[in-house]
Amino acid sequence: MKIPIWLKIISVAAAIFLAVLAVNFSTGKAVVEREALILAVTIAFLAMIYTGFRQIQISREQLRLRERENWQETLSREKKTIEGIIEGSPIPTFVIGRDHRIMFWNRACAELMGYDAKAMIGTDKQYLPFYPEKRPVIADLIVDNDIEGLDKYYGKKRVQQSIG
Repeated sequence: MKIPIWLKIISVAAAIFLAVLAVNFSTGKAVVEREALILAVTIAFLAMIYTGFRQIQISREQLRLRERENWQETLSREKKTIEGIIEGSPIPTFVIGRDHRIMFWNRACAELMGYDAKAMIGTDKQYLPFYPEKRPVIADLIVDNDIEGLDKYYGKKRVQQSIG
């Protein structure tokens, strides 16, 4: 962690001030009193340094939290934009996540397939409009990068891997 110059200057100035004060004040005092005063000055100096470092840590953490909130707001806006594009598309579209659960099921898909989005989102029943029994659809195979599965289920239909 880099120490800001202002903290270095204040720390050095405080140390010099406290040392001069301790030496001037302790002139003519007993050795025990002088050592006790120097210990007190040292503890005060260390407390000042700790406070400065703690303030730096707090400032950095606040900055990190603000950046995180900004990223979350940006991601939320982008998600809403994508949802709007998918929902407004006249092309029947559904989206599944890596867990094979339906994340989006647009209006056109609901109208064509006969399954309402509320009944489909959050499930892994994307096969229902296409097959009577549970089996992977092309989207499932793509998510898994299952080239053999594509050949097994869709080999006759000439499905090919895209170049890129």
